[in-house]
Amino acid sequence: MMYSLGLLLLLTAVQAQIRFPGEEPDGGGVEATDAELFEALDLTTRQNTNPGSGLPSCVTPGGETGTCQSFSSCRQFASLRSQLRKPSVLSFLRQRICGRFRNTVHLCCVDQTSSNQPAGSPTRSGGLNQIDCGEASGVRVVNGEDTSPGEWPWLAALGFRNGNTFRAGCGGTLITRKHVLTAAHCFAKPEFAPKVVRLGDYNLVRTDDTTTPPQDFNIKEHRDGGYNAVSQENDISIVILDGEARFNDFVQPACLPYNVPSDFTGKSLVVTGWGRTEHSNLQTPSIPLKALVPLKDRASCAQDYKRLPQIVIDRRTMCAGDGTTDACVGDSGGPLNYLDLTTGKYSVVGVVSFGVGCARKEFPGVYTDVRSFLGWIEQNVRQ
Repeated sequence: MMYSLGLLLLLTAVQAQIRFPGEEPDGGGVEATDAELFEALDLTTRQNTNPGSGLPSCVTPGGETGTCQSFSSCRQFASLRSQLRKPSVLSFLRQRICGRFRNTVHLCCVDQTSSNQPAGSPTRSGGLNQIDCGEASGVRVVNGEDTSPGEWPWLAALGFRNGNTFRAGCGGTLITRKHVLTAAHCFAKPEFAPKVVRLGDYNLVRTDDTTTPPQDFNIKEHRDGGYNAVSQENDISIVILDGEARFNDFVQPACLPYNVPSDFTGKSLVVTGWGRTEHSNLQTPSIPLKALVPLKDRASCAQDYKRLPQIVIDRRTMCAGDGTTDACVGDSGGPLNYLDLTTGKYSVVGVVSFGVGCARKEFPGVYTDVRSFLGWIEQNVRQ
């Protein structure tokens, strides 16, 4: 049986004032007024939707309940008033618009002080950073295409280092500065388990392919989600690094799938990794490849795998591939990526788990559905 791909990024809890990871508050800047925010968001008066009198309730994209308030009156956004030139800030605010009246923007404001939840603990939005995540600098897997440096900055290579040589055995997804999401089966045999995580690399053979050198970390610990090597259930693991990643153009976390469609059937997702281009080809590419893979109906996929009765296909799994594109050997643990066209951000929705051969129409690739493990991910990231 051939094993295949998987992912992820993290979110820091929104506290009384929001700050973006890696960005110091621009204390010397001029705080924007409501009118300036209106202009920065490129809104028009034709879009007026008067929120009415009082403070009507609203719900944030992450599912938190708040009140619809003007930008200037919400304490939660105080630290952002001098940062309106930053695209990440504007994107964050635009998603929270709950009303517009004349030249005043009303945003869904969560009152952290009235919450019974301890500061820093996860919320429905994950308690992890979902603002600065999933943004790639660029807009082989079977029949795949070459990627470009920085196109998938959350893609991690898990493997071994021998002097100046690095050999990848699995893929993974960076979800925080210290955590990488991958497949549990990558650690099923201790003698072959990866020891090192490499971030920010493009060509695993060359060292001069990016302007910024890759970052290597030893694997301090790995935790699986209850993996069953027979049924392949819960094939997901969190790797804890022995240091913190430094974010740059080539190293960024992926978003976790909190705000994604409930049904991906019929949609094409992107699988990425350093896996073989064909099952019969023992050579793996030195640069990561990408491929669009159409999602397959889960019931149909379960029927396809019925001839392998030990395998479990249920809500914890996703199936993708149509016989032309697929993950392959070496892609295990890597991400299945979903692009939100509204925000321009990628979320890791699947972790490459297993398949039979590569790109076989009768056996689509199987991925662990990250949405089924969000609570487990949050719990392990907090520890």
